[in-house]
Amino acid sequence: MSRYYFVLCALPPLYLERKPQISYFEMQLLLQLNLSLKDASLVFSFRQFIDFKNLRCLWLKRPFHLGGNLSEKEMTEAIIRQEVFPEYVFSFLKTHEDIPYRLKDFPYLLSQFFKNAMTSNNQFLRRYFTWERDLALILTALRAKQRKRNLASEILYEDPDDFFVGSLLSQKDDKDVLGVPEEFQGVKALFLQHGSDPKALFRAYMEYRLEQMENLAGNEFFTINHLMAYLAKYQVVLEWNESNIEEGKQIVDSLVRGKI
Repeated sequence: MSRYYFVLCALPPLYLERKPQISYFEMQLLLQLNLSLKDASLVFSFRQFIDFKNLRCLWLKRPFHLGGNLSEKEMTEAIIRQEVFPEYVFSFLKTHEDIPYRLKDFPYLLSQFFKNAMTSNNQFLRRYFTWERDLALILTALRAKQRKRNLASEILYEDPDDFFVGSLLSQKDDKDVLGVPEEFQGVKALFLQHGSDPKALFRAYMEYRLEQMENLAGNEFFTINHLMAYLAKYQVVLEWNESNIEEGKQIVDSLVRGKI
């Protein structure tokens, strides 16, 4: 029997607008008590995406998102000691000493993060981070078309030789609605339906993400990948509950590349 059978059976169902029945700190303890060292390192890699988003929170002096590996104090110490984060983060900090420049070029850090995460040895992490990257790029492309912005400038730090990136850039001058792969038709439909209502779009987007996490889990049950898929859904619910549904423009802008 899988070592994670009882852990996964004990985890409560998740609903977007319902506070999770297991707190973040209870989840932390559950993982610490039950994960093998190897699997703990996979969960660390999964949660480093939140750490990158919290770098931006650190510079903006905003509260951190729950779900990362590092608290604000731990992150500050990691930066001083040049630990935990990949070397390219510290090179970025060295060449971007002023906070406004760090924020302006933050999409570069995200691009580098995804570039590395998408080559993970773990199948779920590869699939999950590829999906997250592609979803963010599609939202950015849809928003660029809506606002008549130059998409090449919006995704400046993406590799134009990447097939997915190239397919979006090839449509930057088209007047027609953006063509997207079949797996993303759902989010495109949501954008077209709610594009003029930022709050409704945000809600629909979060519901879409929660539903899609089931597909990312695949047919693996009671494995570390199954557990990480649950954590991905848990993160969506945490994010929704952290949000107080601020002004619509800020919410929608938070969905696109470089602002997540």
